[in-house]
Amino acid sequence: MARAPADGYTLMVGTDVIMTSNVFLYKNTPFDPVKDFAPITNAGANIICLAVHVDLPVNSAAELIAYAKANPGQLQYGSSGIGSPHHLAGELLRQKTGIDVVHVPYRGGGATINDLLGGHIKVAFLSLSTAVPHLASGKIKIVAVVEKARYAAMPDIPTIGETVPGFEMSSWVAFFAPAGTPAPLLARLNEAMVKVLTTDAVKEKLATLGLAVAPSTPAELAAIVREGLAVRGQLVKAANIQAE
Repeated sequence: MARAPADGYTLMVGTDVIMTSNVFLYKNTPFDPVKDFAPITNAGANIICLAVHVDLPVNSAAELIAYAKANPGQLQYGSSGIGSPHHLAGELLRQKTGIDVVHVPYRGGGATINDLLGGHIKVAFLSLSTAVPHLASGKIKIVAVVEKARYAAMPDIPTIGETVPGFEMSSWVAFFAPAGTPAPLLARLNEAMVKVLTTDAVKEKLATLGLAVAPSTPAELAAIVREGLAVRGQLVKAANIQAE
């Protein structure tokens, strides 16, 4: 993609993992996320939540932090894999609060939720679309989301940042073109994509996948990438995380 013709006919769906985290998780990334791509628009946020097993006596992020501090090394939290935004959310919480919790990486959210439902782990960071279908079982509780702001569709669920200032681990999906794509063409693509993304049908469909539509200008997306590189670079280096 980075070496495709900059003519507007070859576009890419990029995620926070591809465009920010992987740069630090892998020793040799064969592209520069800033120099090799032209941002078009952010598409949406993959809402990630902090969920706990019903047997764990906590109902908020604050109570979870207090429990972890009272029981150092006893809590395990699951994620969808090493270096995933779910893993990094747990690592960020550990770094900002000093809690001693053990990361248990799984191969995807399906395996994570199964062990959480079974009580094999008591805490997990999950995509909201993975967790919500299991709320009716009464076996899990969602205590917070990792985004900067509350999720509009579930406004009663607080953010972790309301308890831990500066906490945010947003996961996003966006559109990019090869670097060098003419600005007028990027503007046309942005206008067309934003028009489609903001239709009711598309917003409703993406909501079923746990994605909250959040279109942007090319400049705003560029800023999101730069900020993600700075935050995740520090986080991955401090935790000494390497992808398998």
